[in-house]
Amino acid sequence: MASFALINENNIVIGVLVEQMGVDFLFNTIGVKSVYPNTKIIKQTSYNARIRNKYASIGDTWDELKNAFIIPKPFTDWVLNGVNWEAPKSYPTDGKNYVWENNDWVEFNLK
Repeated sequence: MASFALINENNIVIGVLVEQMGVDFLFNTIGVKSVYPNTKIIKQTSYNARIRNKYASIGDTWDELKNAFIIPKPFTDWVLNGVNWEAPKSYPTDGKNYVWENNDWVEFNLK
């Protein structure tokens, strides 16, 4: 079953159509522009992420040059490396659990 991301003029995903029958109805009967008037382009997306980096979600950015959907920037200081956001500091490798907080990795315990 094919899924399609609807992308606006700012290259932001504004909707995802999942069922092929719904896609066919939208495209062939009432027209995608009548339901999603800001749709600029439509790209297929894949649950198993075999195409275009990841399954598209509302709010993702479409990057035409990378042929990929990219999640919104998680923190202001993170940097895009290819199609993934990375912290400016590497995740600690001591086996403990960490979260990104105040521009650094902070240890936390799962209780």
